[in-house]
Amino acid sequence: LTTGGTGHHDTRIDWWALGVLLFEMLTGRPPFFGETANQVYKQVLFYSGGRSALRRIVPPNVTLDEDVIDLLAGLLQPDPDKRFTYKEICQARAIKRLNIPTVPPFVPVFSTPADTSNFPTGRADTAPFDEWLKGLDDFKDYFIGVLES
Repeated sequence: LTTGGTGHHDTRIDWWALGVLLFEMLTGRPPFFGETANQVYKQVLFYSGGRSALRRIVPPNVTLDEDVIDLLAGLLQPDPDKRFTYKEICQARAIKRLNIPTVPPFVPVFSTPADTSNFPTGRADTAPFDEWLKGLDDFKDYFIGVLES
């Protein structure tokens, strides 16, 4: 998504990912798809962005509200410098209609980039998941190397 081939992304890639997720939730399919990863990469690479480009990738049996198209076009903007920011997302008509507060209810404070003090300590209760895994014993041969006995 970024130009120059550096392979580095900043937080603006998260807004792109949100656009991909919203697109799939609203249309029932991802905005870019193919039988191979290279086909998907080409679609992303040659996607020009904007409202008209977005309309071309919306399935013909799906009708999206114009406010939603504006939001998706702002999120699925190939140029990170033109992609919607958090503030622009909050100001989008589709979001304003949801009546979501624009200030998050909790803003974590970090002492360092690796600070994990905002997460609970201790081990989570994995009993429900462990019980679910036991039910997969019949399928163990299909998951060789994935499930441990």
